[in-house]
Amino acid sequence: MWTSTQYRRVVRGSAWYDLIVTAAFVTPWSFAALHGLLSSLSQTLNLPGELPAFEPMHMMMANLLGSIVCLGSVADSGSAADLRAV
Repeated sequence: MWTSTQYRRVVRGSAWYDLIVTAAFVTPWSFAALHGLLSSLSQTLNLPGELPAFEPMHMMMANLLGSIVCLGSVADSGSAADLRAV
């Protein structure tokens, strides 16, 4: 069984991981930079296939995903200190 402290650490670590991984999806310009970086990395590593050009609907969905996950991770990291053992 996990202690309250261990559970808080897992929740806080998960929240930070979510925030770091999805931060580039929040705005159109940060996602465009990430897409360009991934495209150039793919070409540098000579990987088969190409990343498709993103249409406005793709961009909107990526930004929505990033916004929701980042808001949730900030909320989780703040509330983790208030969790009580179940």
